[in-house]
Order: sequence, then structure tokens, then C-alpha cells
Amino acid sequence: MQVQRLLCCLYNNHQAKDCIDSFVTHCVRPFCSLIQIHGHNRARQRDKLGHILEEFATLQDEAEKVDAALHTMLLKQEPQRQHLACLGTWVLYHNLRIMIQYLLSGFELELYSMHEYYYIYCLVKYGNLVTMVAFDMDGKVRKPKFELDSEQVRYEHRFAPFNSVMTPPPVHYLQFKEMSDLNKYSPPPQSPELYVAASKHFQQAKMILENIPNPDHEVNRILKVAKPNFVVVKLLAGGHKKESKVPPEFDFSAHKYFPVLKCDIFRAAVV
Repeated sequence: MQVQRLLCCLYNNHQAKDCIDSFVTHCVRPFCSLIQIHGHNRARQRDKLGHILEEFATLQDEAEKVDAALHTMLLKQEPQRQHLACLGTWVLYHNLRIMIQYLLSGFELELYSMHEYYYIYCLVKYGNLVTMVAFDMDGKVRKPKFELDSEQVRYEHRFAPFNSVMTPPPVHYLQFKEMSDLNKYSPPPQSPELYVAASKHFQQAKMILENIPNPDHEVNRILKVAKPNFVVVKLLAGGHKKESKVPPEFDFSAHKYFPVLKCDIFRAAVV
């Protein structure tokens, strides 16, 4: 429908039709491959999703070129026409879905260590990211003593398939460290402030999900995560047993991607 509205003034323009036909033809292979990927087991799916991003990156580039060509044609007939970038936005949507599915499947396959959660959730779930940073500040996250690798090596390995994607641009390790550096704020936020920020996100998610009429199974599963996480993080924000260095537990039994946060001192609060 977007393409039809876009081409309302170009319906009989053969050059525009050729551009669209060529683009749609080039979409066939990557989208057929994407459908076929979901016939494999989870491990194979993840591996193939990482590789298909290269094809979608090429498709993204072509979509942006076609959008620009169509916009140039439209401007000749409608000088005030806004650049809609319909095709580029459509491919970007699928690119992002593939990237998110690739990252989340790592939780399902139990590929990540706890100390890696914060940079994985950096791209997919802000509430969990803030909570992980606060846990780290309170010394509740046990990090390995790197000998043969480092955090940078692990980060670059986890996000290696995204290097072929230019839209959105890849976030390199040094850029990520700069973005997550709390010392750039004056004064730098402390862990209680981060817990408060995280609790607001969990509370907002809870309220939105509870207002959905006739919630499906997925909504109910996420609610089972948002509710206890709101309680636990709010208690952490109050500073209870802040000196405890017992690492938190991440329980994925309610949802395969988003865990319920459990700390020994608060387990009674989330039952």
C-alpha cells in the first residue's frame, strides 16, 4: 500500500515501474532464504541468521537507492513532495528483526555468561541494561579473569555478524564503552539511581501490558517477568543489604529471553 501511494503520480512512468520490478526481484532470494531458515533447529537458525544479514545489508543499500530515484522522479511532478523512504524503511524493519532475533536466541541457547548480559541487553531491553550496570557497580556481577581473551574480544565476537550492516550502523566496542561510561555525567549516577530508573521501566511495561484487552500467551509471559522485576529492583533502589556481594540469579523459566531477577534477600518478595 505504501508503494502504491508513493507511485500515485508515477503509475504510468515506465522508469519507476522498472525500478520497483527490479527491486522486488532482488527481494525474492533473501526473503525466501529467511523463511527457509526457520525450518532449521535453533542453533542452525542462529548461525544462518548471522550470515543472511549480509544479503539484507545489500538489499538495504538497493532499497535506499530506489527510494532516492523515485523521490527524484516525484519531485519533477510534485516539488513539495516529502521523501518517504518507504522501501528503505521496510527493509530496515526486517533487518532489525533479524538482528534482535539473533541476539535473543543466544539466551535461549544459553550462550552468554552473566557478565555479558549488559551489552547484549544494551540493544534490546533498556530496563535490563540499567539493572545490570547497577549490579556491576554494587559488585554483584562476577567477571572472569581474562587470560586468553578480553571483554572487547567477547563483545566483537558476539556482534561480528552486524559488521556487514550499515543501516543501522554497527556499534563498535570503544563506542559502546564511551556510551555506557557513567563518568560523562556530572555527577555520575550511583546504583540506587539506576535501580530507580530500571524500576520505572519495569513499572511502565507492567502498566502497558495490563491494559491490553484479551492478552495473549506472550503478553502474559512478559507480565510474569515485569511484575516481580519491578518489585525486586524497587527494593534494591531502597538500599536493602547493599553491602551483600551475592550475585543475582536470572531465572528464564517464565520467559526464554527476559529473566526474572532473583536475589537471595528478596526471593520472598517475588513469590
